[in-house]
Amino acid sequence: MKPFFAGFYGQNSSYDLLTPTYSVETESSLFTPSVEGSMVKATAGKNGGVGYLFVTVNDGQTTWTQRISVAVTGSTTGITVITQQPSPDSQRYNLAGQRVGNSYKGVIIQNGKTYLMK
Repeated sequence: MKPFFAGFYGQNSSYDLLTPTYSVETESSLFTPSVEGSMVKATAGKNGGVGYLFVTVNDGQTTWTQRISVAVTGSTTGITVITQQPSPDSQRYNLAGQRVGNSYKGVIIQNGKTYLMK
């Protein structure tokens, strides 16, 4: 967190030896925050989205809270690992609903199933 709270490190000559402490809170259910020394961690849950951490620094004289945005991303949803190849003689469509040929690369829909063609 030092880059976000640089002013709390070495700015006051009489307080140069102090090490700021941190605390963290969130209203988001996307992740669970914690503090380890000067590092703030956000352990993501299963859902993705954007949430906010409210990180507070305290150097014994001054307290300051800063809001930090956190984007939670995960694996792709809706497309699973392909273990079966589509039949080459059936109609294939891209995600826009356009008919495509057998050499098309990308996501296709064939007979109601989704495939990723590489």
